[in-house]
Amino acid sequence: MNTYLNNNRIDESKEYTPFNDTEEAWFWFCRYQAMRDEAGSFCRKSSFSTIQRPCDLDDIIRVVLKLRLAGHITQRHVDILIEYGSRFTTPDIHHADEVDDYPLWNTAIDLMTTIFIQKGIVQCKPKH
Repeated sequence: MNTYLNNNRIDESKEYTPFNDTEEAWFWFCRYQAMRDEAGSFCRKSSFSTIQRPCDLDDIIRVVLKLRLAGHITQRHVDILIEYGSRFTTPDIHHADEVDDYPLWNTAIDLMTTIFIQKGIVQCKPKH
């Protein structure tokens, strides 16, 4: 059973399903954040999905903000994450308009992956 540490509390009674990779976690965040924005801030993640995930929406964005504030990623990295996350796709190196976005996306995703694995949000590193 996977347990999730939230605010120093472990809920041993619940089983959580970690994401396969960071891109899956990011697209999950983007999808449900958009739904939460439409429905209002009172909605919780649990009302969106039947799969219990090992994090809340806010946990995902906290990792991005932590990386940004520490200077590990730039605002351009964040913008790329948001742009492609809202389209539920990754940058395509075969499209001239997206070639420059691809390395920024990968850098951000790789840094997020390290943290997500430590937190049990992602079960393994993605294969690029």
